[in-house]
Amino acid sequence: MKKTVLGILVLMVLFGGLTIAQDAVEKGKSAPDFTLEDLKGNKVSLSDFKGKVILLNFWATWCPPCRAEMPSMERLYQEFKDSSLVVVAVSWGDAKKKVKKFVQKNNLTFVMLLDPKKETKKKYPSRYIPYSIIIDQDGIVKNTILGSKEWDSDETLLNLLRSLPDMKK
Repeated sequence: MKKTVLGILVLMVLFGGLTIAQDAVEKGKSAPDFTLEDLKGNKVSLSDFKGKVILLNFWATWCPPCRAEMPSMERLYQEFKDSSLVVVAVSWGDAKKKVKKFVQKNNLTFVMLLDPKKETKKKYPSRYIPYSIIIDQDGIVKNTILGSKEWDSDETLLNLLRSLPDMKK
């Protein structure tokens, strides 16, 4: 029984890893542009942030790990908001009213975009959320991260700064 369970877990890890690799946008390539509405109804494009380091996060209000990482994402944003870092969160599949309520309840102030039809999934395919992408000042994908993160932890900040040596506070 233990061998069967272990075998299943190994297969899940192996095939899960293959799926993850296929899902993620390609590192070293230009981040695909898109245009979505923010909570005020303004059209916002990813290319509007050219020249900034972008933490692009895909999430949903029904996703517990997504909700759990938002406070640390806000703290990261507050720490670096006067720097070259911008945080852009894209809500996949949620109604504007739900997102607005969540944002207000959690005092989130970074850029929040709405994608109720999940149109950005064509350009940023993933079967998993939360799903984050680090994009450098030139619009190049530097890293993809599947799963929830503690965005303001020392380890995450160090890795972020290592992967983006040009990022200035």
